[in-house]
Amino acid sequence: MIRAALNGEVIFTRSALHENLAAALGFPVWYGHNLDALYDCLTDLSEDTVLELTGEAALLEHLGGYAQRLMLVLDRAQRENPHFRLSLPEGENPQPSAEVLTDQEVPDLGE
Repeated sequence: MIRAALNGEVIFTRSALHENLAAALGFPVWYGHNLDALYDCLTDLSEDTVLELTGEAALLEHLGGYAQRLMLVLDRAQRENPHFRLSLPEGENPQPSAEVLTDQEVPDLGE
């Protein structure tokens, strides 16, 4: 099992977010550093992988709506791929809750 960590308190830009994700999850060099590419890589994982996200509130503060879309992508990917799971510290819930959105309501995942 792969366990990767992402600390939202130290991520201030989209670029830093994707660099950290690529390094933590061992993405290939051709990873596109955007939410569509992230979704593709997460749903292609064939080894059990847990992404432990801390500092979600700080990430939302730093990246605003982009962080909200990130959370939707992570939630959608874990529903699509049984080998991927997002882990949040106890008491933290992804914002906004993707469970209330249908696929038609989920905003475009791109930049």
